[in-house]
Amino acid sequence: METVLIVLVVIVAVGVIALVAFTPKIRDRQGAAAMFVKAQVGGEDNVELIERMANSFGTEPAADDDLRGPGVLGLGPETLIFALTPDKSTTINRSAIVSAESSAEAGDSGKAMLKVTHHRDGADVTSSWRLAGAAEWAEALDG
Repeated sequence: METVLIVLVVIVAVGVIALVAFTPKIRDRQGAAAMFVKAQVGGEDNVELIERMANSFGTEPAADDDLRGPGVLGLGPETLIFALTPDKSTTINRSAIVSAESSAEAGDSGKAMLKVTHHRDGADVTSSWRLAGAAEWAEALDG
């Protein structure tokens, strides 16, 4: 019984150490990506919407440069930008956006899917993210 307890304590200790070690790195990456997005839209004054906890599901049809995973989604006057890090980002010109829809109802601030259909290389492509306030994003992009 003592052995099981010791193993359990060691596992918990390793988990806590990993959490403490990696949390600042994740926050630094998100902070750097958020600063990059703000700069790309022309500064903080030009940011219409920003979500630091957006989760990208890539594009349909899939592309070689798909970005998937957690990152920062930002909307400026001319662009929609998703950045995992400052050197891994994708930009969609607002003029190329055909439609935007959300799985959430208007006013729902919980996390939901945002699907944005846009022109890319002569074809329509749909990019998807899961984020808080998806209905607000769809309204801003479709309006």
